[in-house]
Amino acid sequence: MRLQAPSLQHLFGTDNFGRDIFSRAIVGARFTLAVAISTVLSCTAISSVLGLLSGYIGGIVDEVIMRVVDAINSFPGILIALIIVTVMEQNNYTIVIALCIMFI
Repeated sequence: MRLQAPSLQHLFGTDNFGRDIFSRAIVGARFTLAVAISTVLSCTAISSVLGLLSGYIGGIVDEVIMRVVDAINSFPGILIALIIVTVMEQNNYTIVIALCIMFI
């Protein structure tokens, strides 16, 4: 069962140990999809709240929000993500927080 070509039984074939590559890809995609979906949802929620506050209240609140977002955007995204991952506790949700701050 080692190194078989793609077939109906093994959609992506098998690796050199005889394991199904498709099932391994599905298992690997679980975490990636969870991070992507949670990042998009949290960024959308936070950005919407900040935009609504900025537009509705205006004045000094608008200026503060704008300056904070400008300050975050002035740094390269990968640098911010690395700093957040280094400073925070290392678990699965740290990358979501780093990406969310980067994309707000």
